[in-house]
Amino acid sequence: MKIREKLNYKKLKKASVLSVVLTLIIGSIFSTVAIAKENHYYEFETEISKYNDNYEVTTEPLGLEIGETISLRDHVISLGGDEKDEFIWLSSDSDMVVVDAVGNVTAKQNGTAKIYCIVGDAKVVFTIIIKDYNKNNLITNFPRLNDNPKLRAASGKLKVFVDPGHGGTDSGAIGPTGYNEKEMTLDVGLRLRSKLEAKGIIVEMSRTTDVELGPTEREDLMARANMGNKFGGDIFVSIHNNSSITSNVKGTETYIHDSFGPGIDEARDLATKVQNSLVNNLGSVDRGVKTFNYCVLRETYMPAILAELDFINNPTIEVKMKTPEYREICAQALYDSIINYFNLTPGNPVPTEGITLSDKDLYLIEGYNKKITANVQPANASDKNVTWTSSDINIATVDSNGNVKAISEGEAVITATTESGGFKAYSNVKVIKGINGHRLFGSDRYATSYEVSKQGWKDGQGANVVLASGEDYPDALCAVPLAKQCSAPILLTRKNSFEQGLKDELTRLDTKKVFIIGGETVISKDVEQSIKSMGIDIERLGGVTRYETSVLVGNKIDNNGAVTVANGLNYPDALSIASIAATNNMPIILTEKSSLNSNVKSFIENKKFTKSYVVGGTTVISDELVKQLPNATRINGNNRYETNKNVISTFSNSIDFSKVYVAVGNNYPDALSVAPLAAKEGNIIILGDTSNTTNYTIIDAIGNNYEKINDTYILGSSTIISDDYLNNNGIVVK
Repeated sequence: MKIREKLNYKKLKKASVLSVVLTLIIGSIFSTVAIAKENHYYEFETEISKYNDNYEVTTEPLGLEIGETISLRDHVISLGGDEKDEFIWLSSDSDMVVVDAVGNVTAKQNGTAKIYCIVGDAKVVFTIIIKDYNKNNLITNFPRLNDNPKLRAASGKLKVFVDPGHGGTDSGAIGPTGYNEKEMTLDVGLRLRSKLEAKGIIVEMSRTTDVELGPTEREDLMARANMGNKFGGDIFVSIHNNSSITSNVKGTETYIHDSFGPGIDEARDLATKVQNSLVNNLGSVDRGVKTFNYCVLRETYMPAILAELDFINNPTIEVKMKTPEYREICAQALYDSIINYFNLTPGNPVPTEGITLSDKDLYLIEGYNKKITANVQPANASDKNVTWTSSDINIATVDSNGNVKAISEGEAVITATTESGGFKAYSNVKVIKGINGHRLFGSDRYATSYEVSKQGWKDGQGANVVLASGEDYPDALCAVPLAKQCSAPILLTRKNSFEQGLKDELTRLDTKKVFIIGGETVISKDVEQSIKSMGIDIERLGGVTRYETSVLVGNKIDNNGAVTVANGLNYPDALSIASIAATNNMPIILTEKSSLNSNVKSFIENKKFTKSYVVGGTTVISDELVKQLPNATRINGNNRYETNKNVISTFSNSIDFSKVYVAVGNNYPDALSVAPLAAKEGNIIILGDTSNTTNYTIIDAIGNNYEKINDTYILGSSTIISDDYLNNNGIVVK
């Protein structure tokens, strides 16, 4: 094995001749094996732990479909790996994704796993996100620029989505002195936004502060792409820094994903212009335009590029990156290339035609600030200057940049007036004292379920417990009404391991009986036996399918003549109504989109329900199916958050709003765990859209019931649901 230059800022363990020989032997064995996490978890952990002292190089997450194969060896070499070196390849979960001895990776089932390449003193980490990609909805069908971009520019509707990579707990790559990729990319992104907006281009950013956009790496990436798609940008620009195996690699490279359609020509054109502009302005090494399966590029529906500005782990480059002058050059280079791509040229003055504001209605807590953005039409208007006024400065003030400060409780109107043409737009500001917020969470989803149990059930109070999977949602969705009827908390468990935290909580509650929701493929026989060994009775409610399981659970409910029906292939709709269904003794029955499972059909007929509530639109439950249900009322919205809002509105007369629970809407465990607690006192769960701190999903769901609320309980830490998002929705965390 070639002895490579040690990184001058990373102390690596010195290896003896014997350890080098052992590494070669082990490498030759494990380079042909991808260790499965499910069946050989401890073997994998043991093997990867041998390389704890290796310098870790992280790469941007990749997206694959089931059955798709990609080679990673050349990418590792491009990061400084030597072809003569020994390459050791490991998979964290070979049930999910396998890797062979030469770095060919094949996706096996939907989910997330990591591939590790051990080469020299380095450990290169690839996150692999496997999901189904609907090619027909991607780049081929997204609205394209006009054939003549100048005509599009004249319309004043150009839109650019800027994605500063990483953020929050995800620092990205780290330089020799600790300078983080997330800091550099955010500063460049904000500078780029200012330049584009000054040109009259509409800009939205995935983040404008140091936050991550999801509780997991997968959710964070999906949020970035989904924000760009919802925004409907003409282009998507993701800004990153590179990291390499050795400290001497440098250069700029720009990536596209080219699997789909003729629209790739535009993405390649944008990438070429970005690459050339960066290289020319930075004086960097030209590593070229490349194609790779980066997940954030594959998820976007428009021409999208990922710019790796340079290698932050190169000491010389890091010194430059830490200077505002260098970051300004990066932003200018990106701006120049985007302007070049859109073919924008100076022209005659463009008159102002109108103005709109980012917030027509604004809730603010006393003492808090919020910036309102004025959008002058057209976007390329020559004079975009605006004056701001407040109707009552004793309630709310506003400065010359649209920053509103809440002074005291009451209502005021903020007015923005264009200096050219005198066009006006208004924002109604309501200043409130703020709802008390309390965080309720544990170190992970399992610990969170135990903390919720402690919140709602005293020592020795839990004669019954409902046990659900923390790894898969379908069987668990229908469990909440059963938990309410049995005065039981829902505790989450792993499939194959009976962990000490679960044992402790069962003991604390003095549990007499556990209802296991789902078959042995969901919660194993070993877990069941471990609980039995504590002297606890077990009743397992698990059908062959999730639909049969929902019927088995439904038969346990002393219903009041009403039933809830939700799609079994996703979780948000069922979670929206879970606590309400439980409060009203309504079973939650799962179904496919267009047909009723025979067991479900028989259940509904035999129970002689007089009322049914269908949660979700026609894309999840068809009108034809609804016609088969008794006296059906459909509750739905444009997305899961609006559906949640409409569910709450439908049952508002029977809800106790004095206490409200808030959980993220892009994952199921926390909302599932807290639903029985909410149901105990007739409270609700609000699903929070945390993809952007300016979302008003909580306020929207509360509606006119704001004054009734005394306390809110937030499921998750500030990294999951930020204080900024809560404050924006009138909640002050104590």
